Amino acid sequence: MRVEEHVEIAVPPEAAFALVGDPGRDAEWRANVHEVALLDGEPGRPGARYREIVTAAGRRIDVRFAVAEVEPGRRIAFRLSSPVDGGARFTVAPAPRGCRVTFELRLAGGSGLRALADRAIGAAVGRSARADLARLRDLLQDGGPAPGG
Repeated sequence: MRVEEHVEIAVPPEAAFALVGDPGRDAEWRANVHEVALLDGEPGRPGARYREIVTAAGRRIDVRFAVAEVEPGRRIAFRLSSPVDGGARFTVAPAPRGCRVTFELRLAGGSGLRALADRAIGAAVGRSARADLARLRDLLQDGGPAPGG
């Protein structure tokens, strides 16, 4: 299962990467993120492990992930370990009027109930990612909405 969403933002790529490249700032622009904690490692560096408390389907979920790779100013990739197995990546690229931020999610393949769950998770993540990227754009371009709003 793969999900990809993107948004164009009228700011330099470095400004967008300052937010998407720092998992500790996820709650500033991702509506369903309530809490972020660095478990170990250096923030935003390969090997750093995080725990986020997110809301999905009306439930609070404990999400665990680690930074897999970083290309400063351009790309950050994560390995998801709980509650799903897979990977996610943010890529920031120059665009004619600023930059393009792309979010990608890949869930490990499964069969039966796992495949059904992955499709449901993928659909929910896609909707959330579209809204979060729009929130990121608004925050960076206009200085609003207020974090959490």
